[in-house]
Amino acid sequence: METSNTEIDQLAETLGGYCYKSQVSEHGFYQSFFFEKEANAKQFFIDVFRFPEVISVGFDQSL
Repeated sequence: METSNTEIDQLAETLGGYCYKSQVSEHGFYQSFFFEKEANAKQFFIDVFRFPEVISVGFDQSL
């Protein structure tokens, strides 16, 4: 079962975040999300793995 990008976007929104960059490459579809609160970003990091097509998540604090 595939998840729509909307479902992942909604998860981010419920945690106070938003998608600020999307791109498609030969390796797949990538999205970057921004969260003002680190705790919300960490919760998203955990929760997003409930979607079966999510295979990798990175955490970048440089923004």
